[in-house]
Amino acid sequence: MRYPNTSAASQPRSLSKPRPFRYNALALACSMAMSGYSIAQADNSVLKENNLEEVVVTGQKIERSLQDTAASIDVVSGEELNDFSINTLDDVYSLTANVASTFGGTGFVIRGIANTNVTGAGIADLATIFIDGAPAARDITFAGPLELWDIKQVEIIRGPQSTLQGRNTLAGAVIINTEDPSYEWQGRGRIQYLDETKEQRYSIAVGGPIVDDQLAFRIAAETSKADNLIFNSTRNEDVNAVDTQSLRAKLLIEPKAIPDLSIKLTHSYDKREYGDDISILSVPNAFDNRQLLNDAPIEENAEFNISTVQLDYELNDTWSLTWLTTADKSKRDRQRDGDLSAENRLVNSFRSEPETLTTELRATFQTDTLSGVVGAFYSNYDATDQEGLSRVQIAPESLGLAGILSAPPFGLDPATIGFVLAQYGGGFTLDTFGASPIEIETSALFGDITWDINESWRLFAGFRYDREKQDQGTTQRIELNERTVIPNPADFGPLAPVFAGINGFILAQIANANSEDRTANTDFDAFLPKLGVSYNFTDEMSTSFIVQRGYRSGGTGVNIAKAAPFTFDQEFIWNYELSFRSEWLEGRLTVNANAFYIDWEDQQTTVYLSNNVFDTETQNVGESSVRGFEIEANYAVNDNLKVFANYGYAKTEIESDFRSVIFVEDPTTGATIYNSADFAAANPGTPIGDNLRGNEFGTAPRSTFSMGFVYQHANGFFASVDYNFVDETFERINTVQNQAQINRLVAEGKIPANANIEDEVVPSQSVLNAKIGYQQDNWGVFLIGKNILEDEFFYNDFFVGNSRFGRLNNPRVLGLSIEASF
Repeated sequence: MRYPNTSAASQPRSLSKPRPFRYNALALACSMAMSGYSIAQADNSVLKENNLEEVVVTGQKIERSLQDTAASIDVVSGEELNDFSINTLDDVYSLTANVASTFGGTGFVIRGIANTNVTGAGIADLATIFIDGAPAARDITFAGPLELWDIKQVEIIRGPQSTLQGRNTLAGAVIINTEDPSYEWQGRGRIQYLDETKEQRYSIAVGGPIVDDQLAFRIAAETSKADNLIFNSTRNEDVNAVDTQSLRAKLLIEPKAIPDLSIKLTHSYDKREYGDDISILSVPNAFDNRQLLNDAPIEENAEFNISTVQLDYELNDTWSLTWLTTADKSKRDRQRDGDLSAENRLVNSFRSEPETLTTELRATFQTDTLSGVVGAFYSNYDATDQEGLSRVQIAPESLGLAGILSAPPFGLDPATIGFVLAQYGGGFTLDTFGASPIEIETSALFGDITWDINESWRLFAGFRYDREKQDQGTTQRIELNERTVIPNPADFGPLAPVFAGINGFILAQIANANSEDRTANTDFDAFLPKLGVSYNFTDEMSTSFIVQRGYRSGGTGVNIAKAAPFTFDQEFIWNYELSFRSEWLEGRLTVNANAFYIDWEDQQTTVYLSNNVFDTETQNVGESSVRGFEIEANYAVNDNLKVFANYGYAKTEIESDFRSVIFVEDPTTGATIYNSADFAAANPGTPIGDNLRGNEFGTAPRSTFSMGFVYQHANGFFASVDYNFVDETFERINTVQNQAQINRLVAEGKIPANANIEDEVVPSQSVLNAKIGYQQDNWGVFLIGKNILEDEFFYNDFFVGNSRFGRLNNPRVLGLSIEASF
C-alpha cells in the first residue's frame, strides 16, 4: 500500500487521475480473481504505462527506494490514507503485516512485541513513533489513536532500529512525515459524518508561496467530535465522548542567497479529551448493551506540542548535511474509578508533563560505489513533573499473611488461619501518593554504509555507540484510609497475640513503604553493530541477509514494599533477517518478503523476593525468541484497478525460567479461584507464581492478514475495499497458556475440570471496510463503511471483583465524506 514519496497531497490534486498503490503481500492469485485479468492476454504496451511508481523511504536517515531497502518497511502515502478513509494511526496498523493495534488504539505491537512492554518490567519503550523526526512521548500513544490529517507518508519499520534511531526502538519504529509547503497555492478540505458514534470530522489544509521560490507555508487543522455507545447508569451520561483538535503550521525557507540551503520549521498541536472506552462484558448482550456503573468520572485529557527545525545543506555532489532539532512538550491528566462500581471506594489520578529535546547532526554521502550516513545525536528527556494519587484496596492474601500465620512463631492450622483472615474482611484501604521524576540524557555516534562491490554484490555495515545517564527520584507516601478498621486484639482472647502481631506487621509494612526523595543515578552504554550482504539476481530481483543488534536501556526502580531503590541493566537482542525483493510484469507487480529470527537476552523481568506481592524488583533474568516472516504483494492491474495483499507470522516464546503472579477466574462466576496467596500457603518458601517458560507474549498475534483494492474509473466512479484479520492472542504474558499448567491447576482443584486455554484468549479480529463514491478533479462525495460485516470482538478483558470488563470494537458504522481540493 505504498504510494510514492511525492504524494498527490503536495500537488494540486486531481481526484480522478490514476494513482500509485501500496506495496503489500501474497496476492497475485487474489488480484487475478478480483480483476478478471489474464497475464497471458496482457498487452506489453499497456504494462509499461501502468507500472507502479517508485516508493522512497526516509526512516533510515537516507532516502532509498523501497525495493533497494533490505529492512522490512511498510510505506503508506497520504493519498492512500484518503483512499481508504484512514483517519487514525491504528487503522494503518490494521493494514500492515505483523503489526496490530492493542488496547483499543492506545498501543501497538510489531512482530509480537508490544511498543511499551512485554514482561511488565523496565521503564524504556520497545518501539517509538517519530513525527517529523521528533520522538513522541509514550503519553501520545497512551492518550488514544493518533490522528492523521495532511500527512505525506507513514513508514512502519519492522525489526530493531537501534543502530540509527537509538533507544526505544528494539522492536521497530513508526515514522510519520507531515505534508510540506509548496510554491504553488494548494488547499484541501473534508467533512465527514458517521452514524452510530455520531462522529463529526472537519478538516482543512492550505498553503502556498510567501516569496516566490524562497518562502512558503502550509497550515493544516482538524477537529472531531463523537459520542460513544457506552452509557453510565450511575452518572446518567455517556462515558466515552471524544473531542479532538489538531493544528499544524509549517514554513519552508530556501533563500536564493544560499541556493543549496533548505530550512523547514514545523509546530504541531494536538488536544484530546475523552472518557474511558471500557464496558462491562459480564452482562447479557454486552456488545449492543455497553454500560458502566462507576460513580467517579473516568476522564483523559491530553495536550501535545511538537516543534522541529530541520536544516539541509548540499555541500557538493557527494556530501550533504542535515541538522535536526526537535522539542516535544506533553501534558496528560487521567482520572479513573478503580473499583468501577457505584460505590465510592477506589479512585486514582495521574498527571505528567514530560519534555523531550533532541538534536542530531548527520552527513550523508553518495558516490558511484559507496553511500551512507554518519552522525551524532543528543537527547534530554525530562519527566520530573509526574505524580499520582490513588485509593487502593489490598486483600490480606496479597501481603502473604497466610504464609506468616502458618509459620513460626504462630504455626496456626488452616481453619484458624481462615478465621483470622476473615476478621480483616475485604482487606485494607490505602491512600497513596507517588512521584517518580526522571531525567534521561542520551548521546550517541552512529553510521551506516552501503558498498556496491559490483553489479551483483552489495555490503551493508553500521554501528551506534550509545551512552545514557539517568537520574530518577522517588517519593512515596502510604497511609491507611479512615474507613479501614483493624481488629482489636483484646476482642479475641487467646488469639490476641496473633492479631497484635498481624496488626503490627501490617503497620510496619506501610511504614516501610513510605519514602521521601529516594534517588538513584545510573549510567549505561551500548555498542550496536549491523552487518549484511545483498545479491542482485537481476535488476528486478535481489536478496539480502542482515545481522543487527538492538537494545532497550536499563534503569532504576523502587521496591514498593520496602521503598528501596534498585538498578537493572540493558537488555539486548540479535536480529537475523533474510529479505527478498522482486518486480514482475515490467514493474506492475512487486512481491517482497522478509524472514527473521530474534534472540532476546538479559530480558528485564519482575522478580518476587518474598510472599508479599509488593516485594518485587526488576532483574535481567529473562530470555525469549521471536521468529516469523512477512510477505507482501502489490499489483497494478491497469489504469483503473490496483490490488494488494499481505500476510505476517510471528511466533513469540519465553525460553527461560520466569515466574509471575497469576490469577485465574471462574469462567461462570468470575471469582478469583487461584492466586499468589494460595500458592504461597501451599508452598512456603517457593517463588510465587507459575514458571512461564514456553509461554507466548501477551497481545502477540501469530498471524495477520490484509487485502484490498482501489478502483477508479475515468467517468468518476471510485471504490476502495480493504479486509484485515488479526489472530487471537493471549491477554498477558503470565496468563495460563500451556496444557501442563491447566492440568496441574485442575488436579489441585484450583480451576474447573473443563477449563481450557481458550478461557485465557483474546479473540481474533476480522474487519471489512469500504469507500464508494463519485469524484472529479477537485471534489468528491463518498459513502464510508467500517466493519461492514459487524464482527464482534474485544481488544482486552480483565476482572474487578466478579465483574468482567473490556474494550469492545465498534459495530458497523456508515457515513458520508465530502472532499474538495484546489
